[in-house]
Amino acid sequence: MRTAECVTCGRPRGDYSLDISCPTSSQTCGSSHAGRQKRSRAAFTHLQVMELEKKFNHQKYLSAPERAHLASALRLTETQVKIWFQNRRYKTKRKQQTEFSKEMSKADEMILRDDLVKSTVLSSFAKPITAVLIFGIMDASGA
Repeated sequence: MRTAECVTCGRPRGDYSLDISCPTSSQTCGSSHAGRQKRSRAAFTHLQVMELEKKFNHQKYLSAPERAHLASALRLTETQVKIWFQNRRYKTKRKQQTEFSKEMSKADEMILRDDLVKSTVLSSFAKPITAVLIFGIMDASGA
């Protein structure tokens, strides 16, 4: 059976459902978290990031057993692996949205450029034709 982790410190959680020392007492390990500052950011090693990226490229979502196995292999907590995958999926989504926005901007720019060219061409041809139609003017070349 898999033991859950404390949402505050990441340690395995015991049966401390009535621990009042932490605002999320039903999810804590039983340690007193009151007065503690937020944990500093975990720095992943280059090897850990490479392995996480490799796994992510093959599989965007991990099951609990897969997450536990990867965490133990990389000497990370399951929570660290879970959060890393969540962040990586969000990063991928943001990147795709940015690329889509850039493509749409380029498409809009091309449409505007085409419209400008068409209107310029039409206006340059429309003036002599209008003059011919209105005034019946024709020069020696027939235009």
